[in-house]
Amino acid sequence: MYELEANNPAPITFQVKSTKPWEVIGTQGWYSISPDKGEAGETHDVTITCSSNKELDDRIDTISIKSDYWVGKRFVLLQKGIAYLNADGTDFTISKDGGTAAFQVRANQKWTARVTDGASWLSIVSGEAGELDGEVQVSVKKNNGERRVGLVELCDRHGVARCVVECVQTGVVLEPAKPENGKWFALEANAQQFEVAVETNADWTAEKNDENDSWLNILSVTSDKITLSVMKNEGQAVRQGIVLLKTKAEEGIESITKELKF
Repeated sequence: MYELEANNPAPITFQVKSTKPWEVIGTQGWYSISPDKGEAGETHDVTITCSSNKELDDRIDTISIKSDYWVGKRFVLLQKGIAYLNADGTDFTISKDGGTAAFQVRANQKWTARVTDGASWLSIVSGEAGELDGEVQVSVKKNNGERRVGLVELCDRHGVARCVVECVQTGVVLEPAKPENGKWFALEANAQQFEVAVETNADWTAEKNDENDSWLNILSVTSDKITLSVMKNEGQAVRQGIVLLKTKAEEGIESITKELKF
C-alpha cells in the first residue's frame, strides 16, 4: 500500500516490464498514471501523480497492473484527508481534594468526548460534543488514596478515537522500582545485600509477608530505598519471599500497600 499526504503529495514511481502489452488501471479520477500502458519487452517507469485532497475523509483506490487478461500485481493507493483532531493544554494535575480542569480541542470537524478510564471519580462537566475548536471541562472527586490517572478520549465525526487526554490527580505515591522481568527480583544464590529504589511522597514502612523467611531480612528503610540482606542458598530448591511496603494511614488518607517479590 502507498499512503500519501493530503496536500502536495509526492509522485509514486515504479517499473513495469512484461512479455506482452500491459496497462496500469484504477477506478478514480483524483490521480493520473503516466504512462498507463506499454509494449512488451521494455522496462517502463510508471508515475502516479495525485492531486491534493481537500476533503476531510481519506480516499482510496486499488491499482491493477495487467497484461492481456492476467493481473500481475495489485496495490492500494490511499491518500489522507485533511481532517484533524487533537488537544492542547493537557499538561495539568488536579489536587487530591478534587476540583475541575479544562483542556482545548483543536479540530476541523465534529467530535465527541468520553471518559474511558476513571469514570467512578472523573466526569465531563461540559464539552461532551462539539464542532471545530472547543473546550472540554472535567470534574474530579476527592482522592483519599493513591495518585491516579483517568482518561478522556476524543472521537472524530465517525466515532473513531483520535486523541487520549490523561487527567492526573495527586494522591499518595508509593512506587518501588520494577524488576527487569516485571514480576520479581531474581537473586543470586550467594549471600548479598540488595537495594530497591522507592519513589514516594509519604511515610512508609516495610515488613516481610512471612516472618519464617529467615533467609530474607530488612536491613533499613529510608525515604527513597529499602535495603535487604539475603543469606546464601545452600539447597537445590528455589526459594521465594515477599516484602510488603506500606504507607502510614492518616485521617482521611488510605494506607497503600505494594509487594516486592524475590
